[in-house]
Amino acid sequence: MSLITSNEIYSMVNKSIEVEVQKRIDCILNDPQLLKIHKKYGGLVFRRSSAIDWFEKFLIEAEVGSECHPDKNCVEIGTRHGLTAIILSRFFKHVYSFDIVDSNLKERIVKYLNIENITYYTVEDNKEKAEIIKGLDFQCAYVDGDHEKDTLFDFRLVRKCKNVIFHEAVTNGEVKKLLARLDNVCQIGNHAYWRG
Repeated sequence: MSLITSNEIYSMVNKSIEVEVQKRIDCILNDPQLLKIHKKYGGLVFRRSSAIDWFEKFLIEAEVGSECHPDKNCVEIGTRHGLTAIILSRFFKHVYSFDIVDSNLKERIVKYLNIENITYYTVEDNKEKAEIIKGLDFQCAYVDGDHEKDTLFDFRLVRKCKNVIFHEAVTNGEVKKLLARLDNVCQIGNHAYWRG
């Protein structure tokens, strides 16, 4: 049995990072709206965004598309700069996107792209978020908020629609624990889709 040297480990890690970076760059380069955003606002706007984690490809491959319909609405929890809401807006009549942390870019970006079917809510806390969501009509939800504190809370808010998409299905312990308790879960990469 041969041992792996530290140089070999370093080489494997670097190669893995290079592959992931290239995949994310390809997401931007192959999507006209994301490329337009990158040209106007730079690369930092994509930091921590699942929009460059092959989100649209996941929606198609997981057959979320059968629930995505121009007559249906979607709730998104976890807005950041609004990039995943932009992708969701391609599939749904309207997207209601919630975050506790405000970003001054999200409204500017959708205005720049002339997108009119997204409503952003910056809420004070989970109580305010819950009050607004209870009054909305939606058929699908995307949960990508504070995974460590709010995964179960957010899921309970939106599960009535019976079509919930999750980010960080592989990389976050709280999301993984919740998904392990659910039936009818399709997981591809770091996204998962639950049909209740």
